[in-house]
Amino acid sequence: MVLYFTGSLFPSFFFQIINYLTMHAHTEMLANRPVLPPTIIDQIRLWEIERDRFTFTEGVLYDQFMSQNEFEILRDYAKVSPGVCFFF
Repeated sequence: MVLYFTGSLFPSFFFQIINYLTMHAHTEMLANRPVLPPTIIDQIRLWEIERDRFTFTEGVLYDQFMSQNEFEILRDYAKVSPGVCFFF
């Protein structure tokens, strides 16, 4: 299990989840070595890798424009401004 705690995953949710599941395992599971099956550990690691793919940024949604022209002005501004995103 030491191999899973190397690299960027060390101080992460992965480490905390594995520790929590190991510490609170059922008494029958504690008789097994390792306590958690490798497939469970791998799945949690893959879940964290996928979770870390996204970067969340605050934003504002404009959806009630007074006219089509007002919408197009804001859309055109968003296309040329580096800090403003426009999604269809």
